[in-house]
Amino acid sequence: MRKFFSFAALISLFINLFFTPISVLAQEITPDITPTALPEAIIQTPEPTVLPTTTPEPTTDPSISTGVVVNDVFPSTVTDNSWFKLFTDKLDYAPTEIAVISGNGLSANKAYSLTISSTDDPATSTTIDVTTDANGSFTYSYQLDGIYRPNYSVVIKDGEVVVGTTSFTDSRAINSATLNGGNSVTVAPSASITSVVSVTTDGSGSNSRWRSTGWRVSTSAGTMACINHTDHDNAGTHTETFTITAPASTGTYNAYFIAYSNDGCSSGASSTLTKTNGVTVQNSDTTPPVISKVITGTIGSNGWYKGNVTVTWSVTDPESAVTIDSGCGTQNFTSETTGTTSSCSAHSTGGSSSDSVNIKIDKTAPTFPGSPSTSPNPTNSATQVWNWSASTDSVSGVAGYYWSVNGGGSGGPITENSLTTNFGEGVYTLNVTAIDNAGNIVDGQSSGSVTVDTTPPTATWILPTDNATISGVVNFWKLMQQIT
Repeated sequence: MRKFFSFAALISLFINLFFTPISVLAQEITPDITPTALPEAIIQTPEPTVLPTTTPEPTTDPSISTGVVVNDVFPSTVTDNSWFKLFTDKLDYAPTEIAVISGNGLSANKAYSLTISSTDDPATSTTIDVTTDANGSFTYSYQLDGIYRPNYSVVIKDGEVVVGTTSFTDSRAINSATLNGGNSVTVAPSASITSVVSVTTDGSGSNSRWRSTGWRVSTSAGTMACINHTDHDNAGTHTETFTITAPASTGTYNAYFIAYSNDGCSSGASSTLTKTNGVTVQNSDTTPPVISKVITGTIGSNGWYKGNVTVTWSVTDPESAVTIDSGCGTQNFTSETTGTTSSCSAHSTGGSSSDSVNIKIDKTAPTFPGSPSTSPNPTNSATQVWNWSASTDSVSGVAGYYWSVNGGGSGGPITENSLTTNFGEGVYTLNVTAIDNAGNIVDGQSSGSVTVDTTPPTATWILPTDNATISGVVNFWKLMQQIT
């Protein structure tokens, strides 16, 4: 019967299903069918946005730049939000200055981290904690370490979030300075000194400029003299040569130099380069050193010494420093010599001096002379000529001979190895000794004797007492007469 269900019945059923109210339909549904329970739909309602009670944190967009103080007008760290400012008290610093870093518009009484760094060689980075005051402000003084670095950055963070950044520069530094070509100089009062200064600049605009240099020669820093020299307006290393003046009073002074970005030494100062004890001022010296000597030794004759000799040199100059050129000091001479030179040469600001002395040393006496002799001996002559073998001396040479007679009277020296005497009747001994030119005398003497007889013999006649003897004598006498 269901198989042949009419088309009209189907239409009626469709209308009842789609157009009958749900409540009615529910009532007509036969409860013998238990429907499957559907889960209850969960509708989430979004929570309302809770606005912070504190000032919102700024964006950390790296394209946003910061500024530094210029004429006390502080640019915003975040250009789209002027509620916070981070700044330094100057655009540029010398390597030894203090950078004063300030911020305002932060949360009150809150700790932040502040990092000051430079990637310029040698790189440096310092991070410290700063705490704002009740107004949300802070100030921190950063001491630069004295090393030239062109660029520094400043970053303040709240935890890991960058709150703001700024920067400053170290745009010019004096690399070196010389004084008359050296690190120090000694000059007369008020003397001119040539100084060569090297400066490195970095950055652009006024940061790259070096237009004047201040200098001072004194015992302490203070007011400087200013030199307006050639302008250097491009970043790089530059050199200038100019003249500075020494003080009028004697003493030791420092030399100070500062490079400036403008003419007139009033803006953009670098750190101070100090040449400690670089300038010594002394009275003008127009006289050379005074050289003196002391010779120690046994003095002989004719400029000779008879033993070891020491020569001690001294050099003085009360007006300027002395430089020894050669010799000087203490010099010892121990060998025999016919002549060697001891010398000393030195100079000072006042000029040069030198002195020398010839040293002659003979320590040895001559050889013994031969024994003196005269001929004939004995002799009846009233004049006697003596001769002996000569002495020798290989260093200073034999000067002569001393002589003496019978240990009594003496004479000499005589230069020849010969002597003429006029001894009268008697026996005499002649002693001779030699001396050299240095004054060395032979330790001993050579001797020789002579007998002088100038009296003829005497005849004695004895007359005999008997005639025979007398006759003989007479005959002898006659014979002698005949012979003569």
